[in-house]
Amino acid sequence: MSDQQFPGRFPSEVITEILTRLPAKSVCRFKCVSKTWKSLICDPHFVTSYIVHNSSSSSWIIVDRFVTESKEKVTQFNPAQNPNISSLSANHHRLIYEPVTSEWKPTKNPPVIVASSNGLLLVSFHIERDPFKEYEKNPNQFSHHKTEFVLVVINPVTGEWVPLPKLEGSINKLNSVGFMSRLDCSCNGVVEKFIVVEYQPIVGSDSGSLLCFSSDTGKWVDKPASYMLGMHFWRAEGVFEFAGRFFWVDLSCGVITWDDDDPFRGVEEEKEMARCRFIPLPKGCRKPFNTLKLEDERDIFGAGGYIHYMEMFRKGDFVLTLWRLKDFESGVNEWNLVFNLSRVDVESVLCCGVDKSLPRLCFIHPFDVDIVFFSTEDRIFSYNLQTQKVEADASFTGHKYVIPFVLPCWPTLLPPRLCKWLFQCFISSSLFVE
Repeated sequence: MSDQQFPGRFPSEVITEILTRLPAKSVCRFKCVSKTWKSLICDPHFVTSYIVHNSSSSSWIIVDRFVTESKEKVTQFNPAQNPNISSLSANHHRLIYEPVTSEWKPTKNPPVIVASSNGLLLVSFHIERDPFKEYEKNPNQFSHHKTEFVLVVINPVTGEWVPLPKLEGSINKLNSVGFMSRLDCSCNGVVEKFIVVEYQPIVGSDSGSLLCFSSDTGKWVDKPASYMLGMHFWRAEGVFEFAGRFFWVDLSCGVITWDDDDPFRGVEEEKEMARCRFIPLPKGCRKPFNTLKLEDERDIFGAGGYIHYMEMFRKGDFVLTLWRLKDFESGVNEWNLVFNLSRVDVESVLCCGVDKSLPRLCFIHPFDVDIVFFSTEDRIFSYNLQTQKVEADASFTGHKYVIPFVLPCWPTLLPPRLCKWLFQCFISSSLFVE
């Protein structure tokens, strides 16, 4: 057969078509085949084509918020069939002994996954601190606390990780720390910037603050904010991102949102008062702030174009209700009751054990707002509110606090500006390895 009949190399169009059908991790490995392949794979047009081809097949896994310590296996992602039970483990000791973190002294508390955004994880490490040494460094601020949080942004797919600068002040509650990133539209697969924000209300007053970090500036700032609940003790039971905004959760009364169309710009305008707005729970759902175990019975989240409020009842005829906020932009705060399932409807599938105890709410399916995940001590399962049937069931031995982690179609890269800034301060390292 002549060379004209069987050419020595495939046309780039054929290679592109083949590569777009392969897993992203395999495609990235092919960069080392040749300079031609590397140039092809790094081309923005190829990345765009790959994302478009795979956008309908986004996968996700369930991860334990508490990162287990492992001296042998550094990472462990095991995507499986729905409900995609998986574990994420990080080598705690390896991180501590890296040169960049040689001064960190870990406590017995495990690292915690605070939030995720566009394939990145915000992880908190609890470390020891010497109050008196810190006072010598900064005499204007003194704290008796002997432990502190260190926040690290991690890409578990590419292995990149960057520690955020230490705070001059302190994080009050990890449950109030939000994480949001923005992709660069001109360069697919690269995070243009990200922000980390904690809402810190001053109970008994009408004011508070937003503790903000921006990857653009590489520094923490305090931004003045409002607090509209007076003497109500804010419970700080989570924060979620929805429609490009942060929503801080108090399961006893509602959510507070930073009412800014562009939080990234708002962080840069650090002296300008942050406009915050309170969205109360549906009528009749408010509880005293000291009500116990509300996190086992209630949840508020944003998905599918709506803000949802779900509640389970231990007593009475109705056992499961789901409300959706009609239009949070308008400020009317009108909730619509979407599902109101009776005990008879769900008892046979949701109740378990000899005492017929109800399971704990976990989260809603990332891509289907009618599917809710529940957990018990030894299993986790999904329940379809429309069909009133359990769709998937699996044994589970981790902590009861789990979150969904959506895997990006294409490996997300950290902001180049932040990496350049950190390179001047830290030694390059890697927490996650093959």
